Amino acid sequence: INPSRRGSLVNVILMSFAVCGIAGGYVSSRLYKGFREKGEHLCTFCTAIFFPGLCFSTFSLINWMASARGAVSVPTLEFIILAIIWCLVSIPLVFIGAHIGYKANPIGLPSTSKNIAGTITRPSIMAVCAFFTGTIGSFLMAIYAFIISRREQAPQPGQNSTSCANEFSFFKYPKLSVALTGVVPFGTIFVEVFFIFISIWMMQYYSTFGFVLLVFLILLISCAEISALLVYYSLCKGDGNETQNWRWFALLSSGSVAGYIFLYSVLWFGRLGVDQGSTFWFTTILYFACMSLISIAAFLVTGSVGFIACLYFLRTIICPLSTSNCEGVTNALA
Repeated sequence: INPSRRGSLVNVILMSFAVCGIAGGYVSSRLYKGFREKGEHLCTFCTAIFFPGLCFSTFSLINWMASARGAVSVPTLEFIILAIIWCLVSIPLVFIGAHIGYKANPIGLPSTSKNIAGTITRPSIMAVCAFFTGTIGSFLMAIYAFIISRREQAPQPGQNSTSCANEFSFFKYPKLSVALTGVVPFGTIFVEVFFIFISIWMMQYYSTFGFVLLVFLILLISCAEISALLVYYSLCKGDGNETQNWRWFALLSSGSVAGYIFLYSVLWFGRLGVDQGSTFWFTTILYFACMSLISIAAFLVTGSVGFIACLYFLRTIICPLSTSNCEGVTNALA
């Protein structure tokens, strides 16, 4: 992307991904062990194989199509080097990290509950959002939640405080919440995504990597804030099925920004001006294959950040280990 260091960014990304395999194996094993799930070997295998294998197979298919058409393609030696890095560096590091994670103590989750229903303390919406601060997206979401809280009626004496969540019509529809949550994080990166697309697909130089890092951090913080806010209100509603599925709700709500990235890439495809000739299908396959991989990577990153943020949010703020209130959240985390 930068003419002064041609190809250096790709090399750094590949080596960083391979070296960080030990961190990926460790985190996945700790989370998997903390939730007391079965099939540890399958979890480690998917961590080491799924996304790298998807990228490698897609890249191999595109390179084979380019070679068949006589276009510029990656030499066979480069493929061998990539396979060596993946098989001899990334995969062993993932299994080493998973081994360390399974040997460590599981993540402590609040699992003590009582038969007597406790009251759910209704904190201020702005106080909840203040736990994660600093972005425009979270500010807009906090304003929306604050307006809803102003319309909320205080529970009467003898009335279960969990009924207060029935006022939040937006949180009654998880699918709608998941679909709309990605709008705000995508709005924080919309302009930068536009310039990155121009740099990748229109052969223009791009050098403001420091600003990209800042926008990326804003994206992660926005996903963490919004995911924690939505999961909290979905748990306050107290439905058994939805409280047990809070993990998927956290993952999908923050990861939905990837869907908007892919939809934007579909709309942006018209700017390429591809002719209806012999290269149309190859260009179309190349474009959407690359954008699909980018969208999947964005989903995994933002979804993981939202899930981990919600996990620690519920552990430290909503349901501390030293208390036994918030029974619905406690049963969901158990």
